[in-house]
Amino acid sequence: LVSLCPSSISRSREMTVIPVDPIPVTITVTALNTTPIKIGSHCLAEGRRYGIAIGALTAGFLIAYTSAPRVIAYVAMQGGASTMFDLGRGKKITPRAASITISGRQASLRWFERGRTHLEIAALYLVLADNSKFAVSRRKSFLNKSLVAYHKGLSLEPRHPYSWLQYAQARFRENRRSTEINAPLRMSYVLG
Repeated sequence: LVSLCPSSISRSREMTVIPVDPIPVTITVTALNTTPIKIGSHCLAEGRRYGIAIGALTAGFLIAYTSAPRVIAYVAMQGGASTMFDLGRGKKITPRAASITISGRQASLRWFERGRTHLEIAALYLVLADNSKFAVSRRKSFLNKSLVAYHKGLSLEPRHPYSWLQYAQARFRENRRSTEINAPLRMSYVLG
């Protein structure tokens, strides 16, 4: 069997095939500079180089493919980073800042599902539910959205004791006589 190296042949104008031995076939190619080039082991070495390059490109593509959604999700969340920082410090945040942060977090969830993002959305909805400027029906809607987000976030990342406490507080605001707050309070105590 004869294997030809395409990069060597494409540079030549004239090709002469001379069988030297009947069993191992050697091909001599006359290139542009009229020096004979032996093809055989050269093609194997060049094939190995191509294999390594293709493997490196494939690995690079897979790394980029798997990390791109995370990067895009984090970029989408950067718009509300200062709002979350202020919320963590106990400062007052405006409803407009909270809604911008919520929309950024929801855009990030389209790229990468993360429990912590759901918990941040839940905390922001809880802040909006506490705002007395909104009508009662709208505040109730914010509270329900907060409960749904807490449920999703805690099911994905259950090791957040303060989030369990906030979930219990949201449940208490929903129904003050409910015994459903006992389990989240217990989880908050156990994890804390």
